[in-house]
Amino acid sequence: SRQVFKGCSQLGYVALPEGVTEIGNDAFNACHSLVTVKLPSTVTALKWACFISCRGLAYIEIPDSVATIEHYVFSYCPNLKRVTIGKGIETLWGGLDLSLGLKELIFRGDAPKAPANIDKCKEATIYRQPGAKGWGSTWGGRPVRLLNEKP
Repeated sequence: SRQVFKGCSQLGYVALPEGVTEIGNDAFNACHSLVTVKLPSTVTALKWACFISCRGLAYIEIPDSVATIEHYVFSYCPNLKRVTIGKGIETLWGGLDLSLGLKELIFRGDAPKAPANIDKCKEATIYRQPGAKGWGSTWGGRPVRLLNEKP
């Protein structure tokens, strides 16, 4: 649903139930204290700006069921350091834009097409599973390492 938790500044932890299929536009917009989000295995899409301005969010794991991450999903999340993306990702729009503090982007599956703005994540290293297809030594200009090379 759209804007369901928008502006809930005291919200620190969310575990969404199985059966939720998408995180709607602006769903958690400006939930500044949100630190932990547990997404269910039924979610297939992270919609436009759903986690925008979640300043406390440092890590999120995207389940294998997610096929689409739309624009501005993690914009203005300055403390977001690590994102793990499941095997089901097909479309990765500009969801990582302006997450300038991003250090690690971990992919469990094959390489999706890199969004044009991935170069804004200047400090990020991409980690991938051994045997995953479509990967080179870089992805969108960012270095790619095997997951077992992660410090």
